[in-house]
Amino acid sequence: MTAVGHGMTRRTVLQLLTGVAASLTYGSLFADRQSAQPDPQTPGLGKKFDADGRVLPFAGNTVICPLDHKSEFYGELSRVHDEWQNHRFVRRIALVPPASYHMTVFSGANDQDRKPGRWPSGIALNASMAECNQIVEHRLREAKFPLSLPLRFRIDDDPANQVPDGSGIRLIPFDETETRKVRDLRDELADVIQIHTPDHDTYQFHITLGYWVQPFTQSEKADYAVTLARTVAELKQKTKSIDFQAPVYCVFDDMMAYHPRITLNV
Repeated sequence: MTAVGHGMTRRTVLQLLTGVAASLTYGSLFADRQSAQPDPQTPGLGKKFDADGRVLPFAGNTVICPLDHKSEFYGELSRVHDEWQNHRFVRRIALVPPASYHMTVFSGANDQDRKPGRWPSGIALNASMAECNQIVEHRLREAKFPLSLPLRFRIDDDPANQVPDGSGIRLIPFDETETRKVRDLRDELADVIQIHTPDHDTYQFHITLGYWVQPFTQSEKADYAVTLARTVAELKQKTKSIDFQAPVYCVFDDMMAYHPRITLNV
């Protein structure tokens, strides 16, 4: 990862702030209300976390690029995690630990989404999650993914593209070459794992910082918009590229930790 010395213009930061603030009108999460009552439509609520931010069982498998814990970017995101603890809006978010930070390459299967297209073909819909994990691992072990490394990404500072249903940093491939490379990889993973989702071609890459579990009050909503815009601007200023090595197949029991099983054969 390479740091750059060119700062963002004030206009760019204002565009980010305006765009992020606008995006926070998404769904019922940010309904105009002065009190913050749990809302059953709040992203993450009832599936991955409860309204108090307690983690819930959510088992599955995935192919991810873990964030290098020795990288400058990991240090910056860890600082963001700590800094956000000082804001009142954090009580509405279930933050995930920095040790679990990663970029998802391919989402895989999960125990709560057992339907054709989102569950691997050839595996019974009522199979145990452990059996599904094992079969997917076998399919990946047998496959070869011709891929030049690293996978290079950069921070997406387009306000319209900020994560609309959780707290995270949107990433985009560094250039057209990287875009083609990662999209080809996703196509190959879909064929090998045998999952073909409707949003396969439009999937947007990101690093999740946390999940919303309660709607914000008006003051919290405003503070979050300013804080997220500033965070994106600062990270964009300090980071030219984020370089990932070979993706890893992982299984998980919940959103707090990912357990590596194999590194893809590249």
